[in-house]
Amino acid sequence: MKGTLRTAVACLAAGALAGMLAAAPASSAWGAGVPAGQASYSLEDCFQAALKRSESLASQGEVVTQAEERFRQAIGSVLPSVVANGLFTWQNQSASNFSPSQQNTVKFTATQPLFQGLREYAALAETKDMLKSSKLAYQWAALQLWADTSQAFNLVLSQEKDLADLRNEDGLYLDRIRFLRGWLAIGRAQDTDVLSVQSAEAQVKAQMEQVKYQIASARQMLAFLTGLPAGVALDDTQSLPDPLPARQEYLASLDQRPDLKAARWNVEAAKQGVWVAWDQHLPTVSASADYYAQRPGIYSDINWDAALSVSMPLFMGGVIESQARTARSQARQAELALSQARRMDEQNLNDGYDKLRYDLTQQEALRQAADLAHKNYLAETRNFRRGLVTNLDVLQAMITDVTTQQALDTLRYAANTDYQSLRAQTGQGIQLPSIER
Repeated sequence: MKGTLRTAVACLAAGALAGMLAAAPASSAWGAGVPAGQASYSLEDCFQAALKRSESLASQGEVVTQAEERFRQAIGSVLPSVVANGLFTWQNQSASNFSPSQQNTVKFTATQPLFQGLREYAALAETKDMLKSSKLAYQWAALQLWADTSQAFNLVLSQEKDLADLRNEDGLYLDRIRFLRGWLAIGRAQDTDVLSVQSAEAQVKAQMEQVKYQIASARQMLAFLTGLPAGVALDDTQSLPDPLPARQEYLASLDQRPDLKAARWNVEAAKQGVWVAWDQHLPTVSASADYYAQRPGIYSDINWDAALSVSMPLFMGGVIESQARTARSQARQAELALSQARRMDEQNLNDGYDKLRYDLTQQEALRQAADLAHKNYLAETRNFRRGLVTNLDVLQAMITDVTTQQALDTLRYAANTDYQSLRAQTGQGIQLPSIER
């Protein structure tokens, strides 16, 4: 029975750690963000390093750059343009005074759009809204990087604590073996008592090797995210809220999430896109002027000319109206995406809040269980010396003691991870990088 209990607990612990390892993100990252040679690194230090290391975040920064340039291009579409043109022609003979054999034309043309159906201003508003959306998407990507970094950070701490607990358990087994050998020498214990504890101690050593691999893998994950050496010391300065703020406080900040604000700006941009498409029905008016530095033939004395151009679409085969309907459909699609994102974010926040709340209540129950299990182990040890219980009773009490403490330690870091994930969902208290140029 005791072997079965020990195996079951080991499987549960290994499964929990394996699940955490599988959940650890594989975000890409470049560059270090904290001073080299620092003694230890807190979660905030690791996050600052990850901000400078992350390729995904840098890529999102390039999206912002592209949006800024599209906004500048939209501004340029309503400003005048000046173009220099040169045309140099040679023919084998002069046809007349009107057409000499060599004709050189050099001119400067200035064009100013006067009216483009107002779609140029709608396009300007659209690109401005998309720029705002891209900056908010950058901040949201940074929050996701916080969640990834905190998960990898706490995974390393959890597994290193698990290794320390296993070493402590191994020490208890070795002490028990020495004690039983002494009793075996005076005939108060059986050889099976020693063998059963030796078997359990060997299982712990095997478990320690497995956890060492998991630590190495988790540290490589953290190094990949942050760019820090895999063996750096981590400074666990995290603390859980006590008491946990009310759910409504988190829900109240939901609409300030960067991803939802970005989605709202996407809706506004899509609405401007409707005007960009529909305004093609309206006429366009532009003015242009040419200044000639050199002209051939009879036009040589004419230095400039000006023109006013008016264009009115009368029939375009239904293309413009089709484009307007497409734009209206895209605007409705953006509104649906915003609605879905809002509902999903609320669901995820509620789920994260409940998970953290039950982590905290379970942690308190496990703390009491660990205290009672340790007291029971000490009592069983005393009872064994008095001949009231068997060695297997002591062994089972020891296993319950150490595994309950291991479960408490594992839950502590799981609660830290869940809390940091909840913070990432709202952005509360997290210093985000500036995207202003």
